[in-house]
Amino acid sequence: MIARFAQIRTSVSCTRVYAAPEEVSDITTRLLYKDEKFLAINKPFGMAVAPSEGVKSDLSLYVHNLRLGNRLVPHIAQRLSIGTTGVLLLTRNPEGAKLANLWFKKHKARRVFKCLVLGRPDVDSGKIDVPLSYGKTEPDRNGKVNYISRAKLGVSYGHKAVTNFKLIKHFPGPKGDFSLLQVEPLTNESDQIRAHLCDVLKCPIVGDHLRTPHASYKPSQMKGLQVKRAHLPLVPIHLHASALHLPGDEEAGFTEERVITAPLSPHFERTLNWLQTDNWHSPNAEIIDYAKITANVSMPPMRNKKKREDEQDSRKK
Repeated sequence: MIARFAQIRTSVSCTRVYAAPEEVSDITTRLLYKDEKFLAINKPFGMAVAPSEGVKSDLSLYVHNLRLGNRLVPHIAQRLSIGTTGVLLLTRNPEGAKLANLWFKKHKARRVFKCLVLGRPDVDSGKIDVPLSYGKTEPDRNGKVNYISRAKLGVSYGHKAVTNFKLIKHFPGPKGDFSLLQVEPLTNESDQIRAHLCDVLKCPIVGDHLRTPHASYKPSQMKGLQVKRAHLPLVPIHLHASALHLPGDEEAGFTEERVITAPLSPHFERTLNWLQTDNWHSPNAEIIDYAKITANVSMPPMRNKKKREDEQDSRKK
């Protein structure tokens, strides 16, 4: 059992994420599950679930293709951050939306994540019960405050946040190691997993640049990611929603629990495959030029905002 309270971190890296988003040409190829009330997709890295300033790719640009014979456009039933990949549940009608809201509010729908972290937890499994509070990030060296809100650990106040974790595999290295964890949040607080793993377990998620100063990456850890220190901001976050457990409910049309699973994202799978080799931390480890990868990425064609509004108006008529 992890201690209930933890000391508040006093410093944080405010580096913004510049990793290239995963390309999407046909959203229907990412379909994981479909019935009369629900559907689920494997959300790619870099896609926001809602429009936001400065975000090039969001689900609203593709969701119209997920009607799949239904008159209504699917409604997003849960939130995943722009960097998180994996199972994303959508509802196909008001009845499904009502059920999904109830499940998540009452914590009946279990969400399971896999994440790759720096270091190794002191224990192989446990429960983190530490409240979170929210606010702006601390100023960086230039005095600028990042616009992304960052969850902070509350000492005796804040929103209740509970997270279960379990060690799946440890990748030891001579100068820095990694761990693959299975994580299950029991509450629905924003940034809960990242805050608990980084500030309580002291094992930040790989690619969580907002919380992990790049200087803290050890030599073996950079070789494990096949990256130079200057290119660390280009490494995507390794946080994946691997499974969603829907409770049995007669109103949903099924009485037994249904489990929706999603395969790992390409960058996550590539990193794990490399770490499972014997020479990932050797002096001659291959280095990937992330700068070239990012420069050569071309975003798929997407409808602009004006065209989307025109289509919505036409459907209302």
